[in-house]
Amino acid sequence: MSSRQILNGLESLQRHREFFTFSPERQRMEYYLNKNWYNTNYVYLYSDDDKVCLANEIRRVRLGSTGKAWAQSDKDRRGLTYDKHTKKVKLWYNSNMYSFSQHEMNSLFDHMDVSWFKDTYDVLTGLVTPTMLGKVFSGKITDVPGFCKEFIKSKPWLKNSDVTPEKLEALLVHMRTNNMVRLGAFIQSFSVAKSGRDLCDQIINGNSNKYHLIYQVIEQALALNEKIDFSKDVKEIVKLEEQFRKMILKLKLETNPEIALVKNGDRLDEVHNHPAYARPEPLMDLVMQDL
Repeated sequence: MSSRQILNGLESLQRHREFFTFSPERQRMEYYLNKNWYNTNYVYLYSDDDKVCLANEIRRVRLGSTGKAWAQSDKDRRGLTYDKHTKKVKLWYNSNMYSFSQHEMNSLFDHMDVSWFKDTYDVLTGLVTPTMLGKVFSGKITDVPGFCKEFIKSKPWLKNSDVTPEKLEALLVHMRTNNMVRLGAFIQSFSVAKSGRDLCDQIINGNSNKYHLIYQVIEQALALNEKIDFSKDVKEIVKLEEQFRKMILKLKLETNPEIALVKNGDRLDEVHNHPAYARPEPLMDLVMQDL
């Protein structure tokens, strides 16, 4: 037995269908004067004995040379399918986990009887893979702690860290409760953290609103393959910027012969491919000593 539920765009679909009830004279008039009003882009949830689909469909009204009206379906469709036999989720061509709104995904979760997953998905969204969804829908994962354990194993920036499922769950609850940005915004931070648990505590304790101050430090740490101790205060982490800058400058001098240095007050700055500057050996020696 199959079912089909329109989740979004019902009004536009009704207008689209109404167009085909008009007389040929009115169809011609509406087509040439207002055809876009009768196009539709709607999202639906479909289910039968074999599968469950969440998808969108775009239909445009068309008028042939003989004056006969017809509907043209757009090939660019977003969607995902859960196969009830293989227990796997597949994304349609040109689709990703950002293809559907939270409301639309929540309707899918309600249909699959996994409402417990709504808030967790909201914070993670694009980080949730089809494989993870398949395990949630099939009942292999039945609660948030179990999902957090699976999530940590699947992410390179988490699986080798000291973040536990319990700590990740506490972080997700905090982010959801406080309407914070999604976890994906902190991937680089976790990648350079000496301790992922310390980073979680930083965020839970409300220090993430200061993170705009250390974005450059995080990027520097990534470039140098260095780690940051997030147990320290943000003000202390900011001080790493100058230290990392000097380390990067030293690395550039050692690996790129086209870089020259100029003195800018008490600061040494680099110049790329500038014919007026040869690499000043005294300045380079100064940098090496300073480092």
